[in-house]
Amino acid sequence: MSNGGVANFALHNPHDYTSTTTPKMFAPVYANGDGQKAGDSAAMGALAFWTYGDTTTGGDSAQENGDMSATHAEVGALWGVTYDSKNDNLYSSAVLRRHVGVGPLGLGGIYRLENASSATPTVVPWLDVNTLAGIDVGTDTRDASQANSLPANIADPSWDVDAYREVGRRGIGGIDLSEDNSILYLVNLKNKELIAIDTATKTLHAGFPVAIPEPVLGCSNGEYRPWGLEVHDGSIFVGVVCSGENGGDEDDLSAHVLKLNGTSFSSTPVLDIDLNYARGNIAWGNQGEWNPWTVDDLGVFI
Repeated sequence: MSNGGVANFALHNPHDYTSTTTPKMFAPVYANGDGQKAGDSAAMGALAFWTYGDTTTGGDSAQENGDMSATHAEVGALWGVTYDSKNDNLYSSAVLRRHVGVGPLGLGGIYRLENASSATPTVVPWLDVNTLAGIDVGTDTRDASQANSLPANIADPSWDVDAYREVGRRGIGGIDLSEDNSILYLVNLKNKELIAIDTATKTLHAGFPVAIPEPVLGCSNGEYRPWGLEVHDGSIFVGVVCSGENGGDEDDLSAHVLKLNGTSFSSTPVLDIDLNYARGNIAWGNQGEWNPWTVDDLGVFI
């Protein structure tokens, strides 16, 4: 309903809105190097935030580049981010990214940014999920050899061959909180399963982990690879792609959304998307397209 040019409307689900007019928006930031070594990579920002409504402009401004809430020494490479609005805690999870080291908790790391909306939040190394009974998301196998090493300084060369092959196959994918903030869900990429952790006790929630199945139509010339995760209106959904990594082409690529029904996932997706379409111009008029995953090493450096 409109009143004097102002739109008034109601949101049925309280999780669809925020109580503040200037919420923070968080995103991971990556930098070359290993933040656990004694070099300048350690001090680089790893978790940035922007304040909605900030009109600051300029090439070097906080609005464009983000203010930093955590460094690579504190958390390393992150991907999953989810917010506990009741307690003002932001959870984030480690991820395997080429050329970027993980944080002090390793590849199973979950970090919590406490008092996240404040001017002085606190970074807490919350939990290494690999310490939970029966949970194995894999480990970071990079070492001191040239092929698998990470530099201490951001401007130094990085080969990191092993990570090129293992991204998406090892570690943690998507994370999300239950709508009452009591359960943290995450996708185990290595064992293709959904993990649930009680946030009060940091223990596995009853009935978990739950296996994520291959979509019912199967994955031609490839493997099924889960990653995405969303909790919505009390339901839990995961995203799975067919990778085409076993000699396939773009016609073997597809994306699927599976729903948790009670104690197991149905292999019949609630959504299917073929990925053999042009993605639009990427450079000089060239059309981008999705490509099959690779199992080869790539020994180049940046």
